[in-house]
Amino acid sequence: MPELIISGIPVTFPFTPYDVQIKYMEKVIQCLQQVSHQINLIFVVCGVQGVHGVLESPTGTGKTLCLLCASLGWLTVKKAQLQAQAQGGLYHTEDGDFMSGLKSGLDLAAGLTRLGENTICGENSNLYDWSLICAGGPKIIYASRTHSQLSQAIHELKRTNYSHVKVAILGSRDQMCIHPEVSKELNNANKVRYTSVHMCQLKVSSRTCYFYTNMDSTKENRIFTEGGILDIEDLVKEGRKLRFCPYYMSKEMKQQADIIFMPYNYLLDPKTRKAQGIDLANSIILLDEAHNIEKVCEESASLQFCTSDVALCIADITQVKTLLNYTYTLRVGQVMADILEKGKNGPDFSGGDSSGPKDFTPNDLCLLKIMFLELEKAIDSIFVGPEGSTYPGSYIFEILEKAEVHVTKEDMKSKNKSSSWLATKTPLAVGGNTISYWCFSPGFGMQRLVEQGVRSIVLTSGTLSPLKSLISELGIPITVVLENPHIIKRNQVCVGILSKGPDGTPLNSSYIHKVQMEHHSTLLTTQEIVQSCLCFRNDPKYITALGRSILNLTRIIPHGMLVFFPSYSIMKNCHEKWQNDGIWSKIAEIKFICFQAIFVEPQNKECFLAAMTDYYAKVDDPNCKGACFMAVTRGKVSEGLDFADMNGRAVIVTGLPFPPLKEPRVMLKRQYLDEAHARNNEVL
Repeated sequence: MPELIISGIPVTFPFTPYDVQIKYMEKVIQCLQQVSHQINLIFVVCGVQGVHGVLESPTGTGKTLCLLCASLGWLTVKKAQLQAQAQGGLYHTEDGDFMSGLKSGLDLAAGLTRLGENTICGENSNLYDWSLICAGGPKIIYASRTHSQLSQAIHELKRTNYSHVKVAILGSRDQMCIHPEVSKELNNANKVRYTSVHMCQLKVSSRTCYFYTNMDSTKENRIFTEGGILDIEDLVKEGRKLRFCPYYMSKEMKQQADIIFMPYNYLLDPKTRKAQGIDLANSIILLDEAHNIEKVCEESASLQFCTSDVALCIADITQVKTLLNYTYTLRVGQVMADILEKGKNGPDFSGGDSSGPKDFTPNDLCLLKIMFLELEKAIDSIFVGPEGSTYPGSYIFEILEKAEVHVTKEDMKSKNKSSSWLATKTPLAVGGNTISYWCFSPGFGMQRLVEQGVRSIVLTSGTLSPLKSLISELGIPITVVLENPHIIKRNQVCVGILSKGPDGTPLNSSYIHKVQMEHHSTLLTTQEIVQSCLCFRNDPKYITALGRSILNLTRIIPHGMLVFFPSYSIMKNCHEKWQNDGIWSKIAEIKFICFQAIFVEPQNKECFLAAMTDYYAKVDDPNCKGACFMAVTRGKVSEGLDFADMNGRAVIVTGLPFPPLKEPRVMLKRQYLDEAHARNNEVL
């Protein structure tokens, strides 16, 4: 593999890189090498803070491979620098020209480690980054949207010369649990997921899960010391073979890992981050496929609950209190019986084993129940209009104060963010009212991330433009910016728009909202309104014309073809209509020669994986002309899967999903953006 020197860092790449790839790797290394001029006392303890970057490089430019090679190349040099720094005496040998040169070279390549002129310690300070030395160097956290995207990234990593690094990947119990009882509950759609989670936690705490207790004896197995990189599927396979728990083993592996792979929500959601035990201090965070990071940040800081949820909490507290009283009564009865039978002195009415501290007391339960009752009363006292009511985000604190929930100083930080939050209360058909506490500022989540002591954050994707508005919403200082051109030439791809079907019917997949129709009703006659409705996505003529257009395209397009619909309901309507008209069977006959079902994106995960495997197999089958996969825009097929070469010769988009304009969350988000734009013109 060729080795390049990029900004002083030796980077091994699987092949000779393009110019756009070299430029991309330069920017990644620049983020990691530079030191931020924003000083914070926390970095004296936690290490040097780097700078953050937003890098856009179109799909097909190999950004994932470049991101991994550049960051791991820098990490290799950084660890060498820290190892040399730990050998402090080497820098002061009498004939130390070589060592001085080695030190200077490593410092220059890896970025400043001595807290010098860019810190509060002063230019002549001898304070080194001992926290990094003890930790063995900074960790790289690679986050993406889906596990399929993470699997692709790990596949790319295996192709590189950095396959020797220690890797860990975090996943959920439903992906990694192999215990027969717990996994059965996880796969049962009729069960509440928390039942299986609690079952797992109970078995672990009581050490009745064989797979968990067997972990210690398998940690030193060669698959972890010499076996290379393990994906989730590999970890589960080895777990079944060696009888250890893949879920908890992945948590153990992250302690010593150089690079950790995880989905966005594990990183951005504080509750999930705490549950997974993710320490971000001195970490390099790589956010790949970051084009929807704003939405993820907003959702991680938002919450929604209804009065029925509060009522369930009250019922649970009542049930626990009853059980506690019952246990206490049994304990008193047992003590009295012992006194009568054995003549014991001094009855113990503690209600249980008093050898250790209690999680809660009956008085705690009473106070908690009173607080929930007051909270329920406070929610019910809020005025709710026919279509719901909207209040400033700070109103949530008034509700909590009515329930005598006191806000700590740490929580008060968000109280000043009233312009970024809006609370709405909307009526529900069943279960009472619901309170939605929505965050509309992605910057809040990103700032909380930076406050954890991360060294550098790199956001990258193929579609981040316009970058100015994105950077203004992120709310963190972005120093490094890149907009790479595409390497695909115009003569290598054909892009076109079909405005009409074979019979001349307009291919219009728009949707008219009821409110819009009422608005136009004063200007149009009833007949004109009906005719205008028939031009849109539910019109049988449109569905038939769309099917015949796709049928004609299958006659000339070889191998794999993807067809995307705006939603599952529209795809279902087209499926049924085309089957009734015979279009479905004609497409299948063209592609498969013999009649077989066209592949349709299922909503079930297990069925989806099977469908994708069958689709790839049909594309490779020499007895078939290819395969056609019907999918949903922004669904499982649209992101994180590989449709290179024959697997995706053509992509047909029948329509795009747009959020409903009259939905409260959409309306409030637009209101927030208008207010933000008035303050800052760079915001959309």
